[in-house]
This record gives sequence, structure tokens and C-alpha cells, in this order.
Amino acid sequence: TAAGQDMVKLGAPIPVIVAQTSDPLRSGIVKSARDSGLDNLYAQINPDRYQHQIRLFHEVVRFGRLGVVYENSPEGRTYAGMDALKQVAGERGFDILTCVAPVDVPEEVMVEELIACYQNIAPKVNAVYISESFASFPFLVEKIATILRKAQVPSFSMQGASEVQSGIMMSLTPSSQKYIGLFYAETMARIFNGAKPRQIDQIWNEPNQVTLNLETIRQIGFDPPLELLLAAEEVYGIEALRE
Repeated sequence: TAAGQDMVKLGAPIPVIVAQTSDPLRSGIVKSARDSGLDNLYAQINPDRYQHQIRLFHEVVRFGRLGVVYENSPEGRTYAGMDALKQVAGERGFDILTCVAPVDVPEEVMVEELIACYQNIAPKVNAVYISESFASFPFLVEKIATILRKAQVPSFSMQGASEVQSGIMMSLTPSSQKYIGLFYAETMARIFNGAKPRQIDQIWNEPNQVTLNLETIRQIGFDPPLELLLAAEEVYGIEALRE
């Protein structure tokens, strides 16, 4: 995200593809979903990514109050998908309980405040959405998962399979890296063959698969819909099925 913002300030003097940003539009990298705004700039956009995640999570859990921990800055709100959360909360009629934890502080302070946030909101919500705000600190995921398991709170990770493997209840994960690889390869090939990045469609609706942690489901006493179990293509804690 920061590198993409720098390219906008520089004016992208050569063709630039901005990849793996949380929200290129709201972070000011592109002018719109269809138009990057600069001839030499391209940023892949999945405009309804977070809305799709939150709607699925709500269909599964039917929570009335959703907890979210995020860093209160323009970047932190983007990483947490706060606009998408508010949109879907309005559609579905659930409340959002937030807790703000800083990132730009010494690591020991960040860890202490982040853990305190999850301990604070866990008893007060029906579910928790784990944002990308603290994705640079994967060692914290197991700590967060332990807190939520003890509170018997269902959880959903923005990040995907790695956090589910560490104890978060569920997520949506790209079904294969080959699809995004082909998407970028085709984009680069078009640029090499003379297309301006601005002329290329930026919209990418990646195919996803449901990822579950059955051990977490068992520990929190959640009874998942049969359709969810049938749809899951990546499952951790499979030994829980034998108990």
C-alpha cells in the first residue's frame, strides 16, 4: 500500500503494477475501480472482498454484535475494512464493537495493548472479525485464538488459511495461487505488448474456498451448518471429527 501511494506521488514514470494492497481505492492509489488515474499505474482491485467475507460469516454465525480490533489511522481503518463492516452491519442489522490498539509503538507495548483489546471485547460480542491491521505480527495469532477459544467466540480471519491453522475458526482462502499468478502474468504480457496499464481492467474477483479449524469449532461448542462443512475445501484440526 505505501509503495503504491509513493508511485502515485512520483507519477509512475514507467509502467507499475501495484499488487497485494488491502484497498487501492480507499488508500488513494487509484482514482476508481475502473480507472487508475495514471497512464502508467495499475492496481488489482477486488471491490467486494471484505463485504463477501462479512456476509458469509454472518450467514454462518448470525451474530448480533461483531468485535473488531484495529489501529485508528487511515491505513488501519483500511486494513480493518471498516467501511465494508459498516455497510454490511447496516444491511444485516448487527452492531460493531471496536477496540483501538496502536501499531506505531514499541513492540512490547503493541502486544500488550492488542491482547488487552481482545480480552476486553471477547466477553461482550457474539463473534470477532480478525483484521489485517496486525498481519505483520503472525506470532500473535495463537494468543488471540486462545483468548477467543476460552471465551467461546466464533472468529473469522481476513488473512486466510495461515491464521485458521493457528486457531482462528474460519476464513476464505484463494483456491489456488495459480489464478492470481495467471492474472498478473496476463496483465504484464499486455503491457509488454504495448498496452498502457491504465487501459487494462483492474477488477479481479478471485475464486475462494472455505477454510475451517474443526478443533476450534469443537472447543467453542459451535454447531456449524452442514452446508459449511460440505463447502470447506481446507480443514485443520481434522482429528476433532473423531472425538
